[in-house]
Amino acid sequence: METFDAEAIVTLAETLMQGMPKGAADGLRSMVREFGQEAAVMFLEEQFRDTAFGPPMPEPLLRALAETVVARTMAGAAPPRHRPQHRGRA
Repeated sequence: METFDAEAIVTLAETLMQGMPKGAADGLRSMVREFGQEAAVMFLEEQFRDTAFGPPMPEPLLRALAETVVARTMAGAAPPRHRPQHRGRA
């Protein structure tokens, strides 16, 4: 079985989650509540497999990425969205 750098998987998951619309995260949480975490992971695996990431990812990497995204979404650990910076008046 192939092993992957856990930090790299988390970084990739965070990158994906940064672009995830709030509605998608809410839908994923709803899917976990209704069907369970394993079903949500399988759904994401299929989405990642069908998405044009370029060269196909190895199945164990798809699985690890899906598990990480689901776990972090459920934990509310999505990276903060970019907020406009407030500039003080000079």
